[in-house]
Amino acid sequence: MLVGSVAAGCFVAACADIFGIHNADVDGSVGDGGGGDVIIDVPYDYAVFDKVPIDANTATCDGGVPVLAADKAFWVSGKHGNDVSGCGTQAAPCKTINYLLPTVADAGIRTVYLDNSQFLEQLNLGSAYHDFTIQGGFTIDDAGTWTATCANNLTYITAPDEGGVGGTTVYVHNMLDAGVTLRLMQIETKTMGNVGESVYALLVIDSDVLLDNVNLYAQNGGHGLGGANGNAGVGCQVGAGGTGANGTDAGPSGVGTFTTTSSGYVPATANSGTNGALGALISPPGGPACEGGCVTGCN
Repeated sequence: MLVGSVAAGCFVAACADIFGIHNADVDGSVGDGGGGDVIIDVPYDYAVFDKVPIDANTATCDGGVPVLAADKAFWVSGKHGNDVSGCGTQAAPCKTINYLLPTVADAGIRTVYLDNSQFLEQLNLGSAYHDFTIQGGFTIDDAGTWTATCANNLTYITAPDEGGVGGTTVYVHNMLDAGVTLRLMQIETKTMGNVGESVYALLVIDSDVLLDNVNLYAQNGGHGLGGANGNAGVGCQVGAGGTGANGTDAGPSGVGTFTTTSSGYVPATANSGTNGALGALISPPGGPACEGGCVTGCN
């Protein structure tokens, strides 16, 4: 599954059964995703500034937000956390998800709670994080008190425009036996991909993922490379022609092709620029300039 630009195939909740995404057993209304899974079988197409609500298991919020005891989860707060050794408790949360995750992959606790912050990060969730739950929707006040809510517009994981690596915000891979749960958050791409770069809010390969009250927000993929300059023009046979003007750049590339690696979509290469203009006519030594176009000789 991917949601992003340049392309967004098997869009939104399409391919639900392929990736293990299902509606809840109890699902009450259209607002709860009561319409069921949507399958759209169309060719890949551009997806620019598409905000995609995913509501795969609303029974969670219908029955209350699940919250484990404080010592059964790790805690991350962009507002009050600090990335220091030993952080991750409710009283002393870490500041970033990427600081916490490498330290807790083998700790036995498989739940991470996030406060109402925007985390400018990209997550690479491989098999070490199988059976993890990463849950947002918490608010935290100045006194450090955490309160669980059933809102998916409080916690944001957003790929940074500067300093990020690649165009994917959350990459989940190699979790077929026990996947990952993402709950109560909005996942956003960077504002625009680099030249020739596709962007993905969520890229899932060979994995099971449960999205519970998650918004995926895919913005602009990058333009294709510009065309090369045209060749120099050709002058008269007697007397060399001048240098032709540069050709114009080609436009953005078309839709790329999908690969089964983390590269996702590979945009097509833009066309070459147009040929340069014909060089100016130059007179032969000691004679007048050629007139009337290129000829076999000028006297």
